[in-house]
Amino acid sequence: MGKMKILFTAYVAFVIYGTLIPFHVVDSLPALLRNVEGVRWLPFWDLHRGRIASIPDMVQNVLLFLPLGILGAHCFGRRLVPTLATGFGLSLLVETLQLLTPNRVSSVNDLVFNTLGTLAGFLLYLRLAPLWPRMVHHPVMREVARVPGALPLLLLMLYSWVYALEPFNFTLDVGVVWWNVRALFRQLLHPRLVLGDEFLLASQFALMGFVAAGVLEKLRIRAAYPLSLLLVALWATVTEMSQLIVASRVASLLTLCFSWLGAAIGVAARGWYILSPRPGRLFVLYALFLLAAHAVDTLSPFVLRESYLRPALLPFRHYQSAYFVSALSNVFHALLVFMPLGYLASHIRLGRARGVLFWTVLLLASVAIELGQGFIAGRYPDVTDCFLPLAGAMIGWHLAGMVRKHGQVLRDPRL
Repeated sequence: MGKMKILFTAYVAFVIYGTLIPFHVVDSLPALLRNVEGVRWLPFWDLHRGRIASIPDMVQNVLLFLPLGILGAHCFGRRLVPTLATGFGLSLLVETLQLLTPNRVSSVNDLVFNTLGTLAGFLLYLRLAPLWPRMVHHPVMREVARVPGALPLLLLMLYSWVYALEPFNFTLDVGVVWWNVRALFRQLLHPRLVLGDEFLLASQFALMGFVAAGVLEKLRIRAAYPLSLLLVALWATVTEMSQLIVASRVASLLTLCFSWLGAAIGVAARGWYILSPRPGRLFVLYALFLLAAHAVDTLSPFVLRESYLRPALLPFRHYQSAYFVSALSNVFHALLVFMPLGYLASHIRLGRARGVLFWTVLLLASVAIELGQGFIAGRYPDVTDCFLPLAGAMIGWHLAGMVRKHGQVLRDPRL
């Protein structure tokens, strides 16, 4: 079974799991009959409220089945009928099983929009699949790939932009933007040292400064180190100030200062690397700093609770009760935390023994940090958050392999 088929099967299992969690089952026949009577048979309309069905719910159903259409199109050889039948059948199965749960409502509207989500994913795959080879072999990409480190630098820039601006709820509402601007200026008048993900951002821009200095050095540009520091600091400023037009984000001068500091550390580390080329030692220092930054972000504001709170052992239990966009943002954020670390680990080609040690330490550290949330007021330890950062590191590892593969293809003089 290929990787995409395994991923397709895993996503089907995830959809079933996510839509039935927390697996409460009706305990009597009358309760089951009440669920059957409560089925919402009319699509696009909510009879209970006398208005159109919830638009956020419809969008949520489309987004949930969108990956199924993309993966199905790949696994079924771009054939619409089996892909659409899988999406419809899975949705029908889920809606039927929800009749057995006391806290779910089966709906024809969900069935319709789940199927539409599968169709949208299928069409999206047909549209985007031919564009990938063209993008990879575009003349601009070929020129970029000829410079060692240029592809990783572009990926780091994209990564920092995504990390800073997700969940991408951009707004042009003058009131919201003006409130964000005033909040930024209030920080100048009333500065406060409240640490969150500032160290994580510092680690990101340190890595970017390190790579940028190497790229400019390969291009034999004069004053490569000061120029790389200036460019990375400018990019940090752009990404931070872009948060002024994001409804759920607030630009922070403290965060910007940490980003600048991280860029300076990264450029300095590049100089140390040239004088004493020991990538293993630099990697260990970066890994320790990233783990410490993750601990600060996860355990702040460091206010102890009266008694230890046991972690939720059912994966995604807390996510199920959250608003869909918020839950998706939390998952996305957790995946991004260790992605650069996994990318670096793959790039420096760890041996088998060191590779096993790396993944073991990363897992144990992630679990320990998450369990530590049980001592912190306002924090809720969840077994899900123990493994999402680890999954992000695995994605980074795989991404590094793809960059090496396409970089070699693009630099092949025969092409």
